[in-house]
Order: sequence, then structure tokens, then C-alpha cells
Amino acid sequence: MRPVRTRARGFVCAVVGLLCCEGAAKAQNGPGGMDIVYGGFVETRFKGDQTLNRTGDTGRFNNTFGEVEAEGYANFGQYFSLNSKLIFEQVREIDRDSFFRDEALYVDQLYGTLHFDPLRLYGGKIHPHFGRAWDIAPGLYGTDFAEDYENVEKLGFGAAYDIHAIGVHTVTVETFHSDTSFLSNSLFTRPDASDPRTLRPKQLRRENGGIANTGRFNNFTMALDGSRIPGPAGLGYTLGYALQRGGNEGELDERSFVAGAWWEIPLGARMEFVPLVEYVHQKNRQGTDQNADYLTIGLEFGLGGGWTATGFGTLRDLSGSETLSNSTDHLVGASIMHDLSATVLRALAQRDPVFRGITLEVGYKHELVDHEGLNTVGFELKWERNF
Repeated sequence: MRPVRTRARGFVCAVVGLLCCEGAAKAQNGPGGMDIVYGGFVETRFKGDQTLNRTGDTGRFNNTFGEVEAEGYANFGQYFSLNSKLIFEQVREIDRDSFFRDEALYVDQLYGTLHFDPLRLYGGKIHPHFGRAWDIAPGLYGTDFAEDYENVEKLGFGAAYDIHAIGVHTVTVETFHSDTSFLSNSLFTRPDASDPRTLRPKQLRRENGGIANTGRFNNFTMALDGSRIPGPAGLGYTLGYALQRGGNEGELDERSFVAGAWWEIPLGARMEFVPLVEYVHQKNRQGTDQNADYLTIGLEFGLGGGWTATGFGTLRDLSGSETLSNSTDHLVGASIMHDLSATVLRALAQRDPVFRGITLEVGYKHELVDHEGLNTVGFELKWERNF
């Protein structure tokens, strides 16, 4: 979680990250005089995508939609914290003109953490550690393919240990299974798991199957992440392994490996260059007899004056299956982002913090999926704020 503190206005709001004030304070009226510190982070995105050509039986279409991520935390004294994350996004594939269609709100994370520095123990609805490109690959569409292997919405337990030697290195071990509890429910849009267009069902059930949907804590991830390494300042890396067992009879166990690195290289007082590379190999992808290899490359250029330019690409090779379509897919594109709070909204942002953290990004991507190409242009107006 982001280390932000806020003045009290209600514990429930703090947990979901939807607070109404800014600043730094402690609530000192907890049980037994315990200090309670809480805060959060909200990011809202107004987005639009326009496809430029037909693919198969699908014509060109425009998709305008919104996304919200709200994170919250509450620290109860020195040793325990409660963390949460809510997500509002589209939960069905879109293949026709749409305006704020098929959007749902759901709980992405809700877990407690025990802090025994440098050891942390946590459990609840967690987000197991595996890879980073699905989160930090640059550009408007840079994470699209890498999100295939992001581990989300799991019930489980984990332990993280920080090693402060030649930088900061964190060893993480987790065990989990897919969330089939009441926390997997969604609001507003509730698609059925049997719908082929469903990206996230209204509520996952054991009989739906899928990797990690075992109802037992027999799925694992192990990760090693590093940063603050002296010498090549700004260098970070991730290494990881994941075992996710098939949920139903006939589904194979998926085994995945990841290795990635990124480097924040300053180019003067206000400019920065950040290259990123991440490789993932999956055996028995999604419980099938298919293997997959992902190679993601990203380039981000901080140009100063609130401008950032990015280029990105992912190669996804699917092979080995006797029943599925094998192909070598790719994603390439570029985008440019501008911090409106630093220029056209600067005067407003100086008077009122609500106008800070507003950016506009426009971009283009070309993707080849299962031998069919698609070109897309789009924009994203984003507002983010700590509380």
C-alpha cells in the first residue's frame, strides 16, 4: 500500500479507500488507546477505444468506458493492518459500439497483515506475486498481453521477508485457491461463467473449474523482487515460479516461470529513460496441453514539462497443443501522455488539490491474435489521488 495517512472521517470509508479528505493524522481513540492510522488511493480512468479494421465477423466499433481502482488500508497499532482494493471495470468482451456497457464493481483484495519487520504474514483475499509487466509495462496498451498471467482474486496466505543487503530484496511465498466465496460476487453487471464473452463471472463456483479453482490450498507462488540496488541506481528485478493445479477432472497443472528487469535511468534534471523486459514461460497454459512463452519489452521516455512518450511490444508464442490453435501472436504500439496538472490545470492545482494528478494519454496498438490483425487507437483521461 502507499504510505499515506489521512484524518479520520469513518472507518468503513478508510477500508475501501474512498475517503473525503487529505492530510496526515492519527486516530488515537482505538480500543485500549491503540493508534489507528488509515488512508487510501483512488484512480479513475475515462477511456475510449476505436478499432480501425474488421476482424473475422466483427466490424469496426467504438468502446467508451470507465474504470476505477480504490485501495484502502487501516493500521491498528504497530503490528496489524487491514488492506482492501475495489475495482470497477468491464467484465465482458466488447465487439460492437458501446458506451459504459457491461461494467461491474467487485472486491479485488481484502486481507490482513501481521508486521514483524522484516517479516510480514498475511491472509484473506490476496493478489499472489508473479511477474510485474501486467502492472508496470508502459503505454496505453502495454499491459494487454501480460495481463494473461496476472494472478487475481485468490483466497490464501503468504509470507514476505525483506533482505536489506546490496539493495532491498523481498522473498515471497504464498499458497491459495481461486475465490469462490461471497467476496467473488459483483454488482451492476453479473455475467454467467458459461457465456463465452465473460471476462469475469458474477460469482465463480467450484464446478466452473479452471486452474487454481481447487477449493484447497494446494496452489503456490514463490517470488524474489529487488530494488534500490547500489551502482546501477534505479534497477529493479523480479523472479518467480507459480504452480496452479487444474480445478476439474481433465485439467492439467499449470507451471509458470518469470524473469524481468527494469531500469530508471535519469537523463538530466527532468528527463528519464526506463527500459523494461520480462519473460514468462507457462507449461500447460490455463490447464490445457498448450505451452506459452511471453516476451514483453517496454520503453518509457520522461521528456520533461509533463510529457512522457512510450513504446511497447509483447510476443506471445502458443505451441504444443493437439486440440487448440497454436500461433505466434504479437502486440506493438506507442503512446504519449501529458500531465495536465503541470500545465493547463496548473493554476487550479495550486489552489485546490482535487485538480492534481490529472493526465491525458493517447495511443495506438497493432495486435495479431490467432493469425488475425487488429489496429486500435484510443485515449485515457486519468485522475488519481492519495487520501
